Amino acid sequence: DSLRTSPEKHLHRIPYTLDFLTTALASGNSLLHISYVRGSPLLRTFLILVVIVTSGFIFVRLTAAPKLEAGNAPDEGAISAPVNAIVAKVFLTLSGEAVKVAVEGVAGAIVFKETSSGKYSGEVAIDGEAALLFVLVSWKTEGDAHRFAKLVVEAPGKETFTHVFDAPGDIDDFIELPF
Repeated sequence: DSLRTSPEKHLHRIPYTLDFLTTALASGNSLLHISYVRGSPLLRTFLILVVIVTSGFIFVRLTAAPKLEAGNAPDEGAISAPVNAIVAKVFLTLSGEAVKVAVEGVAGAIVFKETSSGKYSGEVAIDGEAALLFVLVSWKTEGDAHRFAKLVVEAPGKETFTHVFDAPGDIDDFIELPF
């Protein structure tokens, strides 16, 4: 009660309280001792680093692409496709000269060689459940000229599919096929 009315009377006690705390801390007294913190800080740090590095190795191993062994490598000429994939013929006609032309399906991309005629053909594997094709055309000349690429897909037992991609620059698009 007297502290509320006149705190000035008790100011002389502050140095004694600070002396008590510093003496208790310096002597190792158990005034601020926390019983659940034990062990060497270096040992704890080392154990935490071991856990972090181990977690990193596990994460890298889980997210890495599978490696093919020499005996299990696929043939370069063959299309390795999933069981439900459809192997279709692809024809691409361009309105101009291109530096890079690629059509990608479920089994990978067909990167076509340069031709001066602007007509490309090849085979691609298409997923039977999610029939998508990705088309990439990088034109030889820069600029905003409006260009097109006509894609024709012929799959066995399916209707021939035709689609025209047009863009003011490079074509980087996909198409969902009605298979």
